[in-house]
Amino acid sequence: MPDLPVGTSAWEPANHIGDLRTSAVWIQDGVTYGFLQTMNPGPTHLTALLVSEAELRKSIQSVLRLRDAMDRAVANPDPVLRGRQLAALARSGNEFARMSAFQKLELGGRVRSESSA
Repeated sequence: MPDLPVGTSAWEPANHIGDLRTSAVWIQDGVTYGFLQTMNPGPTHLTALLVSEAELRKSIQSVLRLRDAMDRAVANPDPVLRGRQLAALARSGNEFARMSAFQKLELGGRVRSESSA
Protein backbone atom coordinates (compact mmCIF):
# COMPACT_ATOMS: atom_id res chain seq x y z
CA MET A 1 0.00 0.00 0.00
CA PRO A 2 1.73 3.18 -1.12
CA ASP A 3 -0.13 5.35 1.42
CA LEU A 4 1.34 3.52 4.43
CA PRO A 5 4.65 4.39 6.07
CA VAL A 6 7.70 2.40 5.05
CA GLY A 7 10.72 1.40 7.05
CA THR A 8 9.62 -1.27 9.47
CA SER A 9 12.30 -3.86 10.05
CA ALA A 10 9.86 -6.78 10.10
CA TRP A 11 6.20 -7.68 9.96
CA GLU A 12 4.52 -6.80 13.24
CA PRO A 13 0.97 -7.28 14.51
CA ALA A 14 -1.21 -4.19 14.74
CA ASN A 15 -3.12 -5.27 17.81
CA HIS A 16 -2.58 -5.47 21.54
CA ILE A 17 -2.77 -9.27 21.59
CA GLY A 18 0.40 -9.56 19.51
CA ASP A 19 -0.92 -12.02 16.93
CA LEU A 20 -0.88 -11.38 13.18
CA ARG A 21 -3.93 -13.58 12.73
CA THR A 22 -6.10 -10.88 14.30
CA SER A 23 -4.54 -7.84 12.66
CA ALA A 24 -3.87 -8.72 9.02
CA VAL A 25 -6.02 -7.75 6.04
CA TRP A 26 -5.86 -8.82 2.44
CA ILE A 27 -7.21 -6.81 -0.50
CA GLN A 28 -7.77 -8.54 -3.81
CA ASP A 29 -9.75 -7.16 -6.74
CA GLY A 30 -11.34 -4.55 -4.45
CA VAL A 31 -12.58 -7.15 -1.95
CA THR A 32 -11.25 -6.94 1.61
CA TYR A 33 -10.46 -9.97 3.72
CA GLY A 34 -9.37 -10.26 7.33
CA PHE A 35 -8.92 -12.79 10.07
CA LEU A 36 -12.03 -13.00 12.26
CA GLN A 37 -12.64 -14.97 15.40
CA THR A 38 -16.18 -16.35 15.49
CA MET A 39 -15.90 -17.69 19.04
CA ASN A 40 -13.77 -16.30 21.84
CA PRO A 41 -11.61 -18.13 22.65
CA GLY A 42 -11.17 -19.91 19.38
CA PRO A 43 -9.27 -19.94 16.12
CA THR A 44 -9.39 -17.18 13.54
CA HIS A 45 -10.45 -17.66 9.93
CA LEU A 46 -9.73 -15.60 6.82
CA THR A 47 -13.10 -14.09 5.92
CA ALA A 48 -14.42 -11.48 3.49
CA LEU A 49 -14.94 -8.24 5.41
CA LEU A 50 -18.06 -6.13 5.05
CA VAL A 51 -16.13 -2.94 4.22
CA SER A 52 -14.98 -1.62 0.88
CA GLU A 53 -11.34 -1.07 0.05
CA ALA A 54 -11.93 2.71 0.28
CA GLU A 55 -13.52 2.39 3.73
CA LEU A 56 -10.68 0.17 4.92
CA ARG A 57 -8.05 2.62 3.67
CA LYS A 58 -9.91 5.50 5.34
CA SER A 59 -9.91 3.56 8.62
CA ILE A 60 -6.20 2.85 8.30
CA GLN A 61 -5.48 6.54 7.69
CA SER A 62 -7.50 7.43 10.78
CA VAL A 63 -5.43 5.05 12.89
CA LEU A 64 -2.20 6.44 11.41
CA ARG A 65 -3.30 9.98 12.36
CA LEU A 66 -3.94 8.80 15.92
CA ARG A 67 -0.53 7.13 15.98
CA ASP A 68 1.11 10.36 14.79
CA ALA A 69 -0.72 12.31 17.51
CA MET A 70 0.43 9.77 20.10
CA ASP A 71 4.05 9.99 18.95
CA ARG A 72 3.93 13.81 19.10
CA ALA A 73 2.33 13.75 22.55
CA VAL A 74 4.88 11.33 24.00
CA ALA A 75 7.76 13.36 22.53
CA ASN A 76 6.44 16.65 23.92
CA PRO A 77 8.91 17.86 26.57
CA ASP A 78 6.31 20.08 28.26
CA PRO A 79 4.56 17.84 30.83
CA VAL A 80 1.40 19.99 30.91
CA LEU A 81 0.98 20.00 27.13
CA ARG A 82 1.92 16.29 26.97
CA GLY A 83 -0.78 15.53 29.53
CA ARG A 84 -3.35 17.54 27.56
CA GLN A 85 -2.45 15.81 24.31
CA LEU A 86 -2.66 12.38 25.94
CA ALA A 87 -5.99 13.32 27.56
CA ALA A 88 -7.33 14.27 24.12
CA LEU A 89 -6.26 10.87 22.81
CA ALA A 90 -7.96 9.21 25.79
CA ARG A 91 -11.19 10.90 24.61
CA SER A 92 -10.65 10.04 20.93
CA GLY A 93 -13.22 7.26 20.85
CA ASN A 94 -10.62 4.74 19.67
CA GLU A 95 -10.24 1.93 22.20
CA PHE A 96 -6.56 1.36 21.51
CA ALA A 97 -5.67 5.06 21.57
CA ARG A 98 -7.58 5.38 24.84
CA MET A 99 -5.81 2.42 26.46
CA SER A 100 -2.41 3.58 25.26
CA ALA A 101 -3.01 7.18 26.39
CA PHE A 102 -4.03 6.02 29.87
CA GLN A 103 -0.96 3.80 30.05
CA LYS A 104 1.30 6.66 28.97
CA LEU A 105 -0.34 9.04 31.43
CA GLU A 106 0.12 6.49 34.18
CA LEU A 107 3.77 5.84 33.34
CA GLY A 108 5.03 9.13 32.00
CA GLY A 109 2.49 11.83 32.59
CA ARG A 110 3.78 12.86 35.99
CA VAL A 111 2.87 16.50 35.42
CA ARG A 112 2.88 17.57 39.09
CA SER A 113 6.16 15.92 40.11
CA GLU A 114 7.95 17.16 36.97
CA SER A 115 6.66 20.74 37.26
CA SER A 116 7.37 20.97 40.99
CA ALA A 117 10.93 19.60 40.65
